[in-house]
Amino acid sequence: MKYEADPAVNQYYNIVDFIKANNTPIFYFYPAKCEDDIQQSQWVRELSNVYDFKFSDRNHGCTVLAVSLTDLFNLSHTELMELHRKTRNKLLGRIFFSFRVSGVAKTLSYFAKNKLKKLRTKQSRDVQLNVPTKRAVDLNSGPFSCLRFV
Repeated sequence: MKYEADPAVNQYYNIVDFIKANNTPIFYFYPAKCEDDIQQSQWVRELSNVYDFKFSDRNHGCTVLAVSLTDLFNLSHTELMELHRKTRNKLLGRIFFSFRVSGVAKTLSYFAKNKLKKLRTKQSRDVQLNVPTKRAVDLNSGPFSCLRFV
């Protein structure tokens, strides 16, 4: 590492000592099935000022759904502590966590809006590429002409 021998910088390579040196509460959201995050979570597991939220996910990155980030950031310290108390030692799903933080209606609305956005994008792309739209089947010609509907 570039600054490994520089004491002014290398003190930050081991963040556990830095965290132990203060009493600021840290709310740690991590994917519990990601190898890198498993190792990091073990380093801070016993620290009294770290409150972890373990998500059932393998992907490193944002464990909380985007719809819930604002609601999560707006929680008070007391509300975050209560949320941690209720979810401590549980493996959390992103959707059910979002239900708890943002509510069922807001979370489902988020998914509906994203699905509509994807459909509109696909339709727009299909129009640009001149992809024919699905047409109704003509039952009076071709292989369907032998069928009679009453």
